[in-house]
Amino acid sequence: PSICPSKSETADNLSKSPTGTKMQHLDAGPELDALVAKMLELPETETIPIGQQGQGQKQFIPYSTDIAHAWTVLEKLRALGWPNVGTEQTPPFKWCCALILNHFPWRVISEIADSAPLAICRAALRAVQYHQPATQTTPGA
Repeated sequence: PSICPSKSETADNLSKSPTGTKMQHLDAGPELDALVAKMLELPETETIPIGQQGQGQKQFIPYSTDIAHAWTVLEKLRALGWPNVGTEQTPPFKWCCALILNHFPWRVISEIADSAPLAICRAALRAVQYHQPATQTTPGA
């Protein structure tokens, strides 16, 4: 059995990102990487290693394009209470990341994208958004 919803279920349940844009419009790249770093309190930049073009300069950590860096996003999610994580390739050549909250209230969040790192980052943003406390207001304030 698949851990991810059908295409029609995904289309019906598209969530907005913390920036208010639809998840499917968040493309892989530095803008998404910076948002993931900010929302998950992960390092935002790294120094380019010696021997590579641009060595010594700072660059955004490529969470949304590099699976090794995307794995650190999954590790952070596990620490935040999303220990049940699954990724799978779905036809036709898409990747799905499903996050399952293991305590009440039970919650499953999944995202389908062209790459595993992109699916992981989109699902991570939805998971963090789910965990954000509601803003409390004081009557008469």
